[in-house]
This record gives sequence, structure tokens and C-alpha cells, in this order.
Amino acid sequence: MALFAPEAVFIPHDGVSPHIGRPAIHDFWFPTKGGAGKVTAFTMTVEGLGGDAHNAIVWGKSDLHWQNDKAAYHWPGYYLMSAEQRHGRWLVTHLVSSDEQPTSKPIASR
Repeated sequence: MALFAPEAVFIPHDGVSPHIGRPAIHDFWFPTKGGAGKVTAFTMTVEGLGGDAHNAIVWGKSDLHWQNDKAAYHWPGYYLMSAEQRHGRWLVTHLVSSDEQPTSKPIASR
């Protein structure tokens, strides 16, 4: 969460409403009711980068794997991120995520 500017905007996939500010982004990713599962792997690769010494645009692929007690899910997609240099640190100001439909495999009962 420290990578996000205090007023950052996160726009998830599929028309979900934007989450504005660190608290709203935190609540989206870490709900108080507890997570519905756990992340088993996550990567973001950079496909393109542009900008200057103060502002940057980054885009690339994202790849999320998570599971709950019933299934393991794979969510590939793309992202577009803007960042701004403030006080010697780069902070994410905007993040847009575009995911494909996830695939899933049942988890064997124990």
C-alpha cells in the first residue's frame, strides 16, 4: 500500500466502480470480513514505459493465482499505471486493471 499516493485511484476490471484513496484501495484488496482465499502467485511484467523525471506511464501483463477451499483460480490480464515522483519516491497515482475471465480447477477434498 505504501506504493500508492494517498489520493490514488484504482479502477478494477469489468466496470467495477473506482476505488479512490488508500483506505478504499486497501478495503478492496483486504476486506475486513477476511479474504475469500489466498494469493498463491502474482506477477506484473512491464511491456512499456514512458514519461520523464517526474511522471511515468507503465503498462504490461498481470498474472494472479489464488485459491479458496474449493478451487484454484488463474486470472491473467493487463494493467495501465501512472506514477509521479514525490520527495524522491515514485508513487502510483492511477491503476487500471483489465482481466480476462478466470479459469478454475476444483481442489480435492481431504
